[in-house]
Amino acid sequence: MMARIAAAERRQQILEAAFRVIYRDGVSAGSTRAICLEAGVPQGAFHYCFHSKREMLEELITIAVKDLAEASVPSADLPEGANFVHSMLIGLWREVLQHPQRQLPLFELTLTALRDPDLADLARWQYRTYFETMETTLGDIERARKIEWTIPRPRLARMIVSAFDGLVLGWLTDRDDQAAEAALASYGTAFASLSKPIED
Repeated sequence: MMARIAAAERRQQILEAAFRVIYRDGVSAGSTRAICLEAGVPQGAFHYCFHSKREMLEELITIAVKDLAEASVPSADLPEGANFVHSMLIGLWREVLQHPQRQLPLFELTLTALRDPDLADLARWQYRTYFETMETTLGDIERARKIEWTIPRPRLARMIVSAFDGLVLGWLTDRDDQAAEAALASYGTAFASLSKPIED
């Protein structure tokens, strides 16, 4: 039992080091040696925790995607009249700010996956997860606020994900928190306007 706990902790240590190395130096510089050096562990520890570098890359994308998906759920205790779309976007934005070192690696890992036939399914899974999670969240908002969207949920989900993706990429270039948050508020208003009350 103790060995399994230690292995899990070492695995997490290596993953966090991988995010830092890729953030700082890029995917191409993320050799197992560089990552283990960053983590402060022997290189043999990598092969104890992962079967291959590909497995580690899959895990990096999975961690970042799942954290963003969980962050997209709007708070259930918002006051009446509050903008649930803006609340959802703020949840996503807080995840970005909490783990800024994951954002650039995530974009780079996506592009790497798209260029690698062995990893292309991972990139498709990534965005399918984004779209499906957002569509589910939009359905939850419909029920919670007794509204319906004026365009199909799958289309709206893709629009919101694409808008947020672009916002994060723009923020990575200028790190202007104030401008990003102002844009989020405008997105919230614009996307919320694509709803209408359900008629009794």
